[in-house]
Parts: sequence; C-alpha cells; structure tokens
Amino acid sequence: MRPKPTRGYADAQVQNNLRAAKEIGKKLKMIEKYGAANRYLLNMLEKEEERMQELREKYLEIKIEAEENLPNIFLVNPAVRPEIKAYPKRGMVVIISTFVSFIFALVFILFWDRYKGFILQSRK
Repeated sequence: MRPKPTRGYADAQVQNNLRAAKEIGKKLKMIEKYGAANRYLLNMLEKEEERMQELREKYLEIKIEAEENLPNIFLVNPAVRPEIKAYPKRGMVVIISTFVSFIFALVFILFWDRYKGFILQSRK
C-alpha cells in the first residue's frame, strides 16, 4: 500500500532522502492503520476525563455535607393557644349545611314529582 503524500514525505522524496521518506512512510502506514481507532479512543478519553471531573466535584460536595456538624438537639417553640378562634366557625358551618341540604331536598322532590307525573301520563 502506497502512503498518501504529506508535506514531510513529499519534501523527503524531492530531496532524494530515501531513508527519511521510508520512515515517514512507515509512520503514515501506521497512522492509516490505527488512526481512526486512536481518534475514537482519544475522544472517549476526553469524555471520560470530563465525567471524572464532574464526579470528583460531586464527591467533594457530598463529603463536605457529610462532615458537617449538625446539632443533636433541636429546640421547638412551645404551642400557644390562639386568642381568637380560627375560621370557619362551627355555627356558621351548621347553618349553611342545613340550608344547602334543604334546597337540595326541595329540588329533588320537584324533579321526582315531575318524573312521576311524566310516567303516569305516558302510561295512559
């Protein structure tokens, strides 16, 4: 296989330096044979180095958090009874729920009466 011409290889051939041309040709053949795999591995190495750096940073953050001194006792303020009751007030809830249930009962009775009247009228 004849190596592709490069500047150094071409210069060696022009100057009739066969030894240099032969060495450059060997290197070109080696690059031709292993160049793509080498480039792939170098790209993978760069990506893995970036990932390793990220993991190293995360490790240091977690290590710092784990080594922090946390107090063993947490003080909690005692519960205090409020001066004014919270809303909604019980009486209001009872009155509103009674009124709403009465309205629903009236609506149900009206619809039931209409329904019975419609059924009796359809049977005649």
